[in-house]
Amino acid sequence: MKKEQLIELRKKVQMYAMKGMRKSVIARTLGVSRKFVAKWYDAKEVESDNRGWKQGQKRKFTDEQEKLVIQKRKELEQQFFLEQ
Repeated sequence: MKKEQLIELRKKVQMYAMKGMRKSVIARTLGVSRKFVAKWYDAKEVESDNRGWKQGQKRKFTDEQEKLVIQKRKELEQQFFLEQ
């Protein structure tokens, strides 16, 4: 979902909350989870979007973790090509 759509949903959650609607009713009305509604029901800042990593930063893995990921990928690739 795009950032703009998420922000609009968050604003709608707060608008319905101000009208006194219950969280479960808001969730059904907007087609989102109750967890989403609970998170944004009383939030002060709905405009920020702090998902994921900052642009330009990479995840930090240990050398051992990188080796395990590479090994697992090779195993999965072999399985994939054998099945075809």
